[in-house]
Amino acid sequence: MTGTQKYQLALYYMFAYADAQCADEEKERLHEIAKSYGASENEQWLIEAFAQHYIAEQSSPEDAVIRALGDMSTSFLSAARTTDSTETAFRQLVGSASHVSGTKERLYTVWSLVLLGYADGDYSQAEDKVISHIADKWKIDGSVISIMRDTAETLSALDAKRSFIENLKQTQQFYTIADAEKAAEKIKNLLKSIEAANKRLVRSVDLLIADAEI
Repeated sequence: MTGTQKYQLALYYMFAYADAQCADEEKERLHEIAKSYGASENEQWLIEAFAQHYIAEQSSPEDAVIRALGDMSTSFLSAARTTDSTETAFRQLVGSASHVSGTKERLYTVWSLVLLGYADGDYSQAEDKVISHIADKWKIDGSVISIMRDTAETLSALDAKRSFIENLKQTQQFYTIADAEKAAEKIKNLLKSIEAANKRLVRSVDLLIADAEI
């Protein structure tokens, strides 16, 4: 992992516990991000374990995450209280972490956070508070954040619709035996249309980020 990726991954895991819990859907998305960064299973475990220990000691998880964002290698670590072995290993891992810089990199980081917040279908006030803080710190226009939130909410709704349709397909409640072939084709087309809509939405944000200025 690059220094920036180490910072981002630690930030994502901290953010996932901003509302004091990390849903299975969020863990799955975090695993996908970590894998794309080339993080080992041990590195993923270490970062998640540290985030869990750190958040568990705080009365206000979201405020703790916000305080931790100042400097991943200094104030963040000095504020943490974990087992010696975990803290030492974490220090070694993120010792070369570097802040996210550049307009596009920051926007993609926030977009990843927004998607993570909606991964479980429940975008909490705690998660929104952290994202608003980061957006303000990085001077990201509020209209851009609003578009990201709206898009992520729509993607989440489409995902729920897809799951519903796939469940109908599995249980065969959508059609009678006589109309099985026709109904199966209809389900296939519905799923294809949802996938196409997903791609269009993600592409719209990609273009927004490419053209945006801070």
